[in-house]
Amino acid sequence: MSGALDVLFGGDTGTPLPDDGEQPGEPITVNAQIKAQLAIAERAIADKAAAMAANDWTAYGKAEDRLNAAIEQLLKLLK
Repeated sequence: MSGALDVLFGGDTGTPLPDDGEQPGEPITVNAQIKAQLAIAERAIADKAAAMAANDWTAYGKAEDRLNAAIEQLLKLLK
């Protein structure tokens, strides 16, 4: 309990937290959102490459817009 209060309030009761591999205070929903945005970014990168190979600059621009939006969302989530 003391360890959890340390994480919550930034204190130090001297109680070590168990190391379960996860970062304390990092909600699972944020991780899921990050993974979703990374998947969107990866798809946009692939779509950009395909559009460039096909000389389809309209599709390239749309993929670029999706990539930029995903990066912006990632930056917001990581702040």
